[in-house]
Formats: sequence, structure tokens, C-alpha cells
Amino acid sequence: AKALQELKSDALHLCNKISSAIDRVDHMFTSEFDAELDESESATLQQYYREAMIQCYNFGFEYHKEVIRLMSGEFRQKIGDQYISFARKWMNYVLTKCESGRGTRPRWATQGF
Repeated sequence: AKALQELKSDALHLCNKISSAIDRVDHMFTSEFDAELDESESATLQQYYREAMIQCYNFGFEYHKEVIRLMSGEFRQKIGDQYISFARKWMNYVLTKCESGRGTRPRWATQGF
């Protein structure tokens, strides 16, 4: 039983690490973006950044979804809270960094939580 508790705790910890990694990628791009790039380079870099972030979020949502399936009790409540926080982070990202109508809806949004 102790090993199972440790596994659940480690799974929750990895959820936090995924979220932190996404924050680091976002920070690295926004803080180190070189303003001296010409317009076409800037647009290309922005597109790569958006695609990378969307892939990060897709991975994060898939991981959360699978972990939720395996959790019960107090751990399920904790992971649920993290999942909601992660979804809010995604919504903030989309609203601030993506153009409206650009088809950035992830797979999880179609299926629902």
C-alpha cells in the first residue's frame, strides 16, 4: 500500500513538473525574444512557439487525463484541482497568445473533461 501511495504522489508531482516546464518554455520565449529579427523570421519563430506550446499543453492534458483515471479518494481530488488549474493556464495562453479562429482547440476540449 505504501508503494501505491508513493506512486500516486509521484504522479501528482509530475503533473506539477509538466506545468512548470510549460511555464519555463513560455518564459524563455517571451523574455529572450530578439527584437532585431526581421518580420518574416519573427512570424516563423512565433509560429514555432505556438506549435510547441500547443504540443506541450496537449501532452499535459493527456497525462492528466490518464492519471485521473488511476486515482481515487484524496489523490483524485488533488489531481482534479491541478487539472482545473492546468485548464485555466491553457485558456489564459490561448486568450493572450493565439489569434481568434485559428483552430487551436485541443483534443481534450472536444471530448470534455
